[in-house]
Amino acid sequence: MPLGNDVLGTFYVEADTQLGERENWFHIFTIEDGICRIFDRFLGQLIYDMERAIGILPKSCPIPRGSYHAVNYSMNFQTLRLQTFPFGKIRVKANGVDRPKKDKLWCFNIIIINEQKKN
Repeated sequence: MPLGNDVLGTFYVEADTQLGERENWFHIFTIEDGICRIFDRFLGQLIYDMERAIGILPKSCPIPRGSYHAVNYSMNFQTLRLQTFPFGKIRVKANGVDRPKKDKLWCFNIIIINEQKKN
């Protein structure tokens, strides 16, 4: 999965309204930019900590080719620069396109459950 300067990333972020029994998604925001810039501007310390966990020098972009694993790694979302996520289910639809060739390189969907901290 190429992750570098020649990859245009699009991240479409939605939240479940939690109204009714079925999931009902509404758009929160879209980020479209170069992957390295998205990592730096929007994910910041969150991605740097993840890079450390998988054995990559933080702020490395493009990500070197290879197979990476982080065992028992917990993400600290407190370091996320985007602090506007609502509580509940959040869906992120992501895709990467090769800028020069316009070829689709990868896509994935992530569901994040953002729970309110209990006292």
